[in-house]
Amino acid sequence: MAQKRAVEKLIAKAKRRWGVEDWTITFKWGDLPHEAEIDPINATLKQAVITIDRETVKTHTKKYLEYLVTHEVGHVVLAHLWRGVTDWVYHKIGRGKEREIFEEAYNTRENEILDHIIARVMKMNVNIDAKPA
Repeated sequence: MAQKRAVEKLIAKAKRRWGVEDWTITFKWGDLPHEAEIDPINATLKQAVITIDRETVKTHTKKYLEYLVTHEVGHVVLAHLWRGVTDWVYHKIGRGKEREIFEEAYNTRENEILDHIIARVMKMNVNIDAKPA
């Protein structure tokens, strides 16, 4: 229960940082092959769900978790752009391997943009490679 409240506070802080206080962003624990994800994002209703891997909470510092939540909330800022681009791309290339390659490339670029903003603009100097608790 204490961990849940701590994450909710981190989400509220991240929403203020990104200026998306009008969004409803909830979270849940999950068993993921990576640390966290934000899905689904509904830009029309301004709703999103962050899933945080159970092991991530056990093995990472609070500062790193703050970075992680801030990063995930940042995805909602780019949601309208993502939706517009993917609508066009999906119309042009459809589904299948080309779509998977596009999604992976787009997500990588989006993550780089978010990490740059977090480090340089928000001045959250977190070494994202140093993850021990």
